[in-house]
Amino acid sequence: MLKEGPSSASIMVRGVSIISLTEYVRASLDPAEFGHFMLHRLTSDSKTLLQIQKKEWYPFSLQRKMREVIAEHFNPRDPEKAVYDAGIFAASYEIASFLKGMLVNVPFHLALNNISVMWKKYYNKGTLLINRTDAGVVIELKDFEPDPLFPPLIEAWFTQVFRTMGFLKVEVEDAGTKHSDDPVLQWRIRLGENSRNAC
Repeated sequence: MLKEGPSSASIMVRGVSIISLTEYVRASLDPAEFGHFMLHRLTSDSKTLLQIQKKEWYPFSLQRKMREVIAEHFNPRDPEKAVYDAGIFAASYEIASFLKGMLVNVPFHLALNNISVMWKKYYNKGTLLINRTDAGVVIELKDFEPDPLFPPLIEAWFTQVFRTMGFLKVEVEDAGTKHSDDPVLQWRIRLGENSRNAC
């Protein structure tokens, strides 16, 4: 299992990635339940989370806290599934705005390059390396210290990214962590037919 490393404290994340998770909670609960969730599940962080600005940078710990409380509230028996489900909603929320233009109506190789560019719009650390394969792509994340509930969020994000690109079937497989001294996370993504013939 992944352990959060000491350098994770210096990771910063763009506000939109926290807002999108908050919007998932808002959409999943009635107003009274949402208020209770923010006040009692998040306690001291609730005021900060409700005042976050999309384009500003915030400590990664705030996003991590949102993922943890979402897992506890929505599916404590399967926290990774809870975060994945929230991640699908969050990615749809985020991609629906300006990011969509970086993924559609562009050649496939440029869209793949744009995925790496998009990472830098979200996180101040880490590098995505993307390589094409016969079945799809392999994505590696270097120089980033995640917590255990971060991979399902990113897997959901990858899923929505490739769906937005027109792929009718997207299978994201967590290929594990390589090089324990300098961890590299890896995903194998199998892609089915593309409705836009983007390949």
